Amino acid sequence: MDFINNAKVCLVDANLNKQTIDWIGQNVTAPIFGDTVSCAKARHFEGILDKMTTLKPNALEASLLTGIDINDEHSAKQAAQSLLNKGIKNVFISLGADGILCANNQKMLIIHPFKTNIVNANGAGDCGMAAITWSYFDNPNRQLGEIGRIAQAASSIALESTKSVPDITVNQIYAKLESMSVAL
Repeated sequence: MDFINNAKVCLVDANLNKQTIDWIGQNVTAPIFGDTVSCAKARHFEGILDKMTTLKPNALEASLLTGIDINDEHSAKQAAQSLLNKGIKNVFISLGADGILCANNQKMLIIHPFKTNIVNANGAGDCGMAAITWSYFDNPNRQLGEIGRIAQAASSIALESTKSVPDITVNQIYAKLESMSVAL
């Protein structure tokens, strides 16, 4: 427990069973980041939403957790606000081809996808989640929009790779951001 509680981040995905995730919520004091993984598993987080620093569902998973059908930007923002109201500090809802909705209690914005030559869609969400987690690990005070752009850069790199889990470096992310004329 000391090792986990002294970590900068505890990343949990919903492949863990609900009882384990509930235990983590009751015992872990490090910032908890969660990836909902799938509609079948998203509800594993319901018991600890008020303990989470960050959650990254896709639109369907966010709909399951909030009861709000996401079918446009307005409904996505409503779902994000509902998740924030449950106690989550930061919400990143993947909207697929429409981008990523980044939200906290101060701000809500959509970062649109980068122009990408899509080769393989597998793993793009995972790379986005890894980038969100790294962003916090690297700088816990990083601005919400910056985190969203970093996540979109990582997802874009993944989409352009033949690998489901491409080797992505920080330098590649910064190069992608620079090529898209997005300054941090």
